[in-house]
Amino acid sequence: MLRFPLDITCVIFELLPKSSREVLLSDCAKESSCDHPLVAAVANSLSREEKHQVFVDTCAKDSIKTVQSLIRIAQIKRQNVSGGLAYSAERNEHPLLAACSNEDPSVAECVINVGMGVDNIRGYNNAVLRFACATGRADLVRLFFRRGLTAKDAEDSNGLYAACRGGHNEIVWLLYRHGVSIDHVRANNASGLGEACEKGFTKIVQLMLMWGLDWRDVFGGPFLTAAGYHNNDIIQLFLDMGITADAIRDDYQFLVDLSEVGNLWTIKQVFALGLTINDVRATNYEVVLVPWRHEKPEVFAFFIRMLAPEDIIAIEEVEPGFADCDDVKNILG
Repeated sequence: MLRFPLDITCVIFELLPKSSREVLLSDCAKESSCDHPLVAAVANSLSREEKHQVFVDTCAKDSIKTVQSLIRIAQIKRQNVSGGLAYSAERNEHPLLAACSNEDPSVAECVINVGMGVDNIRGYNNAVLRFACATGRADLVRLFFRRGLTAKDAEDSNGLYAACRGGHNEIVWLLYRHGVSIDHVRANNASGLGEACEKGFTKIVQLMLMWGLDWRDVFGGPFLTAAGYHNNDIIQLFLDMGITADAIRDDYQFLVDLSEVGNLWTIKQVFALGLTINDVRATNYEVVLVPWRHEKPEVFAFFIRMLAPEDIIAIEEVEPGFADCDDVKNILG
């Protein structure tokens, strides 16, 4: 086998395509061949940006041993993980974010240990915390809190929303334990309560109620969302919070919206609170007409059977021809 002086070998390495040199550096790291002079030649033949890309790829998929070896070989320093090269020019990927996709949480901690302060971790709108919450990585969420992130960071990242959307119970519990505020939970679009109601994540709804929400917090959007997706276990949780007939009488639009949603089970539970035909009349019969117009036959039949003849006459004045339509005749005979 021909052997070349080290300086000639370095020139040969520089003539190789960039992708080949990156693979060589990655292979050296996997073999932990840090001490051989040729390894330094491989590393030196790559630009700072190219070494950074190898580092990003290695953090995403390789073992902690390989990552540590690459840090030594390529002399990865603080500026590689927290400074101007925090995002790869080619793939727009942060090494810590790449490490978060690695199953081993020690890789993320290794990247932080290269020299990332808490301000670096919370950079880029807390992307790494949001990623960990969205993917159900409770181990990483614990790591980030341990390294200095706060409840405010969790709120700014919308991590609670991401955890609720993904059904990650443990992370919702961690965010509660670390002090995410009730005001953030009350901001429904940010907190993800609506997402949990839509997807039927009853356990997550139960966890979110621990923040101290009351029936007023769930009376509108969350209640209607759960009803619309027929997540009746969640509806029962909300009803048990103390929603009353008087509360509904203070907002008859809620009853109209509920009739449009078309969840007959929920409507029956709501009327069991003490609502009567007088409440139907108080909506100007919209709770009857809305499911009729939106083809919700079961809900429509429920309300029609509550009506007296004079109610049919009153609706006829608002909606001419109503009394003679087949839907009404079929129900009332």
